[in-house]
Amino acid sequence: MRKKFFGGLFVSLLLLVFVFSVHQVFATTTPPAASDQLINPLPIDNLTGMFLYIVKGFLSIIGVWGVLFVIVGGFRMVTAAGNEEQYIAAKKTITWAILGVVVAVMSFSIMAIVQNLIGVDAQKIQSTQPQPK
Repeated sequence: MRKKFFGGLFVSLLLLVFVFSVHQVFATTTPPAASDQLINPLPIDNLTGMFLYIVKGFLSIIGVWGVLFVIVGGFRMVTAAGNEEQYIAAKKTITWAILGVVVAVMSFSIMAIVQNLIGVDAQKIQSTQPQPK
């Protein structure tokens, strides 16, 4: 069980890194600047904004996993074929998956409250990198 959990966590982290890094590679259309300038490859320039950006990514992955587990639980419930133990296990899977989706959706609201409290809006943070002419 523990091996499956860490395997799934590892795959989720790899997916998260891929999703957040691919758009930077495809967005590069200009040659690099002069050697005396450092270019920030990250989409956000401050630490708080980057933290919020990463947390939103994790919450999105949690939401997707929750929906997938609702589907898996439904499939297990349909294939229980009258076996009470399998039916109860499938029911628990659906219950916990729905709870996970609800927490993920509520977390986006909590993130908005935290952003307002600390005065950072991760959606509107502009890059301070010099624009090529």
